[in-house]
This record gives sequence, structure tokens and C-alpha cells, in this order.
Amino acid sequence: MQRLREVGGQCRLDPPLHLLGRGAHLGQRSPDHGCTLLDTAALYGGGENERLRGRAVMHRRSEFTLASKCVLDMIDGTRGLDGSPAAIAGTLDRAMARLGTDHIDFYHLYRLDRRVPVKESAGALVRAKDAGKIGAIGLSEMGAATIRRARATHPIAAVQSEYSPMSRKGEAGVLTACRELGIALVAFSPVARGCSQGWCTTILTPTVTSTAPRCRCPRTSSPWLTCCSRATRWQARVIPP
Repeated sequence: MQRLREVGGQCRLDPPLHLLGRGAHLGQRSPDHGCTLLDTAALYGGGENERLRGRAVMHRRSEFTLASKCVLDMIDGTRGLDGSPAAIAGTLDRAMARLGTDHIDFYHLYRLDRRVPVKESAGALVRAKDAGKIGAIGLSEMGAATIRRARATHPIAAVQSEYSPMSRKGEAGVLTACRELGIALVAFSPVARGCSQGWCTTILTPTVTSTAPRCRCPRTSSPWLTCCSRATRWQARVIPP
């Protein structure tokens, strides 16, 4: 499989206009810097990130692989899971409208909705692929057993999983399943959301930590960030720039 360099991005609901401008600028320039995979999701900014991609970079559509995600979405104004085939079909149609395209190269089930058998959710993507709306089926943040069940329905092209020196849960089974089944692994947040480069110690202000969902998990607690800071200082000593 072709090696892909990724630009993804989550944006807040109702983000400030100056941040949208920066995001558009980044999207426009990313193909010039070797980024060949642009990843987004219906959830990001309640669809605003897909709209941003549509405005900023879709005029260069032939230069990159486009990926987006469904199931985890804004439902009646709040984050929610709906892996039913009807919901997936609706999310996909809205995503294509926001992106300004009639085809998405990779479409991922963002999370597992345990109320719906994964083969039903995957079946909705198979029908979308047969209709020409998507090119390949992917999964995101799912365990090895779920990957195998989905694979029994249809070949899975890629699995997105957080994987970095500070988040290695994928080694417990996901990597093995991907190797056995011939599935590509898309490792997101490979520098631990910037923490391995010292980002967390400078950007996580009280305002950010009180509003960003990612900042309410144990990995962004003070002890964890202290560990990151120490690891960054160690890395600076032993790894030349």
C-alpha cells in the first residue's frame, strides 16, 4: 500500500474565525509539503471541519486521499453514537455535501456502537461502496475481536488507532489482527498529541483544559503531563535534533 502522510484535525464547535483561517491555510498548503492523506470526521466541529476541507483544498482533489468517519456524531446537539445503517447512510450523504464531493476514498466507522452488531454497521458501508460513494472501508479505535467480525463481512482496508510511545494499547492485539488480515494501520497522534515534544506543557492553559474533551481524560492529568515533561527532557538529551 502507498505510504500516506496524514493531516487530520478536530475543531471546536463555533471556533473563532481566526482559527478557521489558519485551518484553511494549513489545508491549502498540506499537499505542497507531502501530505497525501487528509482525514476528517462528521463529529469534528459538528461538521465544520468537513466544510473547511471542502472550501480549502477540494480544488486539489487529485493530489490527496480523502478520509472521513461516521457513527460518532453530533446528535440533537450533543456527541452520540449511532451505528445503525440508516444513520450511517445519512451521515455519509451530509459529509459528501459538506465536503463538496460525490466520493470519499476511505470511510471509517469511528467507534463501535454496541447496540448495533458491527456487521450491520459494516454492511451499510459495503452498500455505500457498491453505490460508488466510498472507495474503501475502515475502522477506528476498535479491538481485535471487533476487527475480525467486521472483516468477516467485507475486506477492511485500514484501522485507525492511537499509537505512540505513550499510548501503546494497540500492541495488545490490534497490530496482530491487522498483520494477519492484511489491514493497514493508520497510527494517529504518533507524538502523543504533541506531549512528547513538550506541546502539552505550553498549550494546555486552564481555558483549553476546561473546554476540550481530550483534556478530561487521565492522560492529560497533572501526573501524566509531568511524566511527558520528563520524557521530553530525556529525549532532548539523548536524541540529537
